[in-house]
Amino acid sequence: MERLHVGKEKIGIIIGKKGAVKKLLEQELDVTIKISSSGAITIEGDTLNAYRATHVLQAIAFGFSPDSALELKNPEFSFETINVKNFAESKKRISEIKGRLIGKSGRVKRVIQDLGAVDLCITENRIGLIGESSDVGFARRAIQTLLRGAKHSRIFKTFEQKNRAFERR
Repeated sequence: MERLHVGKEKIGIIIGKKGAVKKLLEQELDVTIKISSSGAITIEGDTLNAYRATHVLQAIAFGFSPDSALELKNPEFSFETINVKNFAESKKRISEIKGRLIGKSGRVKRVIQDLGAVDLCITENRIGLIGESSDVGFARRAIQTLLRGAKHSRIFKTFEQKNRAFERR
């Protein structure tokens, strides 16, 4: 049995319309999920399934879609977060940094997702990543470099070099 707690505002997202998301998670992960009105969640089932369900629920509570979060069923996938506050002191600077990461019309975010083979979710002060563990680690380092002020072209070039090296294998 696993336990976690989510904010009350996240309960409806996890349950879904007419319980659809909760049912989907229970079926896909082969667990039973109990959610209290306070946000306390209990997950019952096989130890490994309950452990994976915890990560899926954390990703959904973070802001990922259930479909993206369910990628975490695969043991090769991981979910990580980056705290933007570690790179900026003021709200204005946090906003600027997030703007650099998202880019005009979401272009930079899309390029990172495509070249990095990860899903990104950007919240007020955090960035979430889901993907294969090696891709998540690489994307995390690239994003952190971008948040420290590196040029976009440097980050894109790094992703392209990684992808070329992977294709040569």
